[in-house]
Amino acid sequence: MYATVDMETTGGSPRNERITEIAIFIFDGKKIVDKFCSLVNPERDIPYFITSITGISNEMVEDAPRFYEIAKDIVEITEGKSKNIHRRVMTHLSNNSSKRAMQMRDEIADIDYELTGNELIALLKESEEIKKTSI
Repeated sequence: MYATVDMETTGGSPRNERITEIAIFIFDGKKIVDKFCSLVNPERDIPYFITSITGISNEMVEDAPRFYEIAKDIVEITEGKSKNIHRRVMTHLSNNSSKRAMQMRDEIADIDYELTGNELIALLKESEEIKKTSI
């Protein structure tokens, strides 16, 4: 089994932007067997430009959980599907996978979950492979 992760964020800079939505789908190789989807309060304003692209507004995330409040759920749904939250998680990302992976890394760093360089490299390689096969 593997997890496919998709995220929306407050912008394109991985160091300065925050996650506004996360969706995780668990596949058994043939069908979706579990899923987790949530808006995320980024604790900062979402620029109008980003709202026009994603459809996610400040009002929509105002009462949404913060990332640290759903981090345990993310770990639980991916547990057993991978060695840890990053190593074998396949990530389907649009446009710039490295930026999205760094945003996930930074969000996880905020909750004291350590991401090694090798784990980030593995995540990026897998996301690039998925992008190649999904085009």
